[in-house]
Amino acid sequence: MPLPKPHRKRAKHFDERGEIHELTFSCYHRWPILDDEWRREQLSIAIGRAIENHGWRLTAFVFMPEHVHLLVYPIRQGVKIDKLLFAIKRPFSFRVKQRLAGNADFTSH
Repeated sequence: MPLPKPHRKRAKHFDERGEIHELTFSCYHRWPILDDEWRREQLSIAIGRAIENHGWRLTAFVFMPEHVHLLVYPIRQGVKIDKLLFAIKRPFSFRVKQRLAGNADFTSH
């Protein structure tokens, strides 16, 4: 099965104080990476740590096989959405890559 064409949205983030933000992000090449319980658990851990360390409150979330929706609310002044997203994605992708490093079966998704 051929890989899907890269899909990259250009989203503008507005760091409005006191507003709930709806954040959506996709998995690499929209692969269904989140169809696995271990990966969903790792993403949950990454979100929890990022939320706690970067001054946000998680209001709601939805994990789909190939993307994520988050509703977050800033609880500290001066917090930035891009820093929150980086703090979620970086550790999660690192853990998943480590686990999948020798797993050729992953590319069949």
